[in-house]
Amino acid sequence: MPTFATASGIYSFVTGPAAEDLPAGYPVRWLFLADHGTKPKSRATVDAMLNVVRQQKEKAQTIDLLLHGGDMAYGNGKDFIWDEWGKLMEPITAQLPYMVVAGNHELVPGDSGHENGLPLMHRFQMPYPNKPELDWDSTVEGKSLWYSFDWGLVHFIAISTEHSDDTNQM
Repeated sequence: MPTFATASGIYSFVTGPAAEDLPAGYPVRWLFLADHGTKPKSRATVDAMLNVVRQQKEKAQTIDLLLHGGDMAYGNGKDFIWDEWGKLMEPITAQLPYMVVAGNHELVPGDSGHENGLPLMHRFQMPYPNKPELDWDSTVEGKSLWYSFDWGLVHFIAISTEHSDDTNQM
């Protein structure tokens, strides 16, 4: 059987607890980043997040999830940059559930190297609301560009700032 140098390891995670299963005041801890890329400082950002996760574990606490608010790889139409960014992020995304929302550098043709969201949507499967009123302008290949989800007692909402107000995000 051939081996592939680009294949990642096999990882797993536990989904978030239902709010009704938690005691009042249960803390939800998350990390958030945006505007990341593959520059040397990007490695420092991943290392800093790993350090926070390690410190929390030493306190017998956990970081529950990682949220990425857009402008991820800055691939500009080059898949190898997305692959490089994925390898850069793997040490942290292998440990935490990871939710993303598209930014202008994933969606806007002039800012994304005309990627138009495709590399993002082929790499990540975010929740898709079953809303018949969603049209092509609010999706990439039928996948929603905004969504919401519950994690414990917190309701997270991911919206697109790259769409007009008439796109039924709410």
